[in-house]
Amino acid sequence: MEATRIGLGHVVGAAVLAVSVAAASPVAFAQFGGHGGLNAGLSSRDLRQLEDILMLDDEQREVVHLLFEDFMQRTQEISRKQRAEREAHIKAMSAGVFDRDGRQGQMIEKANKMRLDLEGQFLGDVRVILSEEQAQQWPILERAIRRNQSVPLGGFSGERVDLTKLVPQVELEEASLASVSPLLGQYEVDFDRVLAARYEGQTRVGAQIQKVWGSGDDDAINELFIRMRRFSVRVRDVNRRYAREIGGMLAGEEQARFNDAFKRASFPQVFRPGRAQRVLDLVLAYEDLSGEQRSMVEEIGEGFSRDTFILNERHIAVTEELEMSMNWREWGRYLGAGDRGNRGGDRDQTPLEKVVQKKRDLDSHTVENIQRLLTESQAERLENQLNEIRQREREQRGDRGRQFRRDR
Repeated sequence: MEATRIGLGHVVGAAVLAVSVAAASPVAFAQFGGHGGLNAGLSSRDLRQLEDILMLDDEQREVVHLLFEDFMQRTQEISRKQRAEREAHIKAMSAGVFDRDGRQGQMIEKANKMRLDLEGQFLGDVRVILSEEQAQQWPILERAIRRNQSVPLGGFSGERVDLTKLVPQVELEEASLASVSPLLGQYEVDFDRVLAARYEGQTRVGAQIQKVWGSGDDDAINELFIRMRRFSVRVRDVNRRYAREIGGMLAGEEQARFNDAFKRASFPQVFRPGRAQRVLDLVLAYEDLSGEQRSMVEEIGEGFSRDTFILNERHIAVTEELEMSMNWREWGRYLGAGDRGNRGGDRDQTPLEKVVQKKRDLDSHTVENIQRLLTESQAERLENQLNEIRQREREQRGDRGRQFRRDR
């Protein structure tokens, strides 16, 4: 089934690059294609969307859940074997044993083919129980599943945004939502087209990278990396074009909210909240702040917001510049380092590392200034609150990990 094939098979090509060039940074470089070949396929999220889009009745839901349970058990076994094979391959590469015969790519293709067949069987069984009216919604479901599976595989800023999910989050007025809905419908079709092109193109280029890997020809590998990047950029650009059009149809506060939401979704690493914002929010909620304390904390917050805005704009600019200019080795270091910067290295900091360091320094400086204003009991209360928040976040990460494994 071609609709599912694009969603499922996307990582075949991109993961060839991820695994093949992983000598520089095996774990980090696997992220180029999203999950480094661990193609997870349909999840419980897709099942919920299937139920909603097709508007299944209770009897249909019961049948579909039984079919899905059987599908998940069989695909989880494929995933376990695929993870073990990939880990063994990366370990061999780290020891200097390269896959010049393309065995890893063949294993990925075989596992994805098996999973693809199971998906086709599951979706085919679902279609049998649909009414004629429900069956007419099938193309919408296909596109939604492809977005669910393909969008997270992007590596560039703005490539991992799905406007069909972002627009509802902005909570537009009914009239505004009605006005942009036809445009969102066209976006679904155009976005689906570039996701398919990304899959086809990166699969083809990834196979070429597999052939030249180990030759020592950095120029050849980098040229193929650049070609692979072009397919990602096209996905990003479709998102940006439609975001501009949607924003242009809105006005006032709604337009500002949407544009801000799109920017934040495009650059989550830029807008990740730090400790200072959390401390500001907590302290300003204290009812026992004196008038002088509150005034000074508010002043600190205003300065922090101004400086953060400037640094965030710089962070966005250097991120975009780096993504469009880096070679494949730099990409591996970029993903491997994330926003941690150059810690203890003997080289000069990159522009990205410099701006990240400035944001880190601003964060620390702001927290220190606030703490100086607090009484001993207020400072103790703040530390306890921060510890509680950190504990909740650790538990939530554990819950998300367990949910992810169940979905897989």
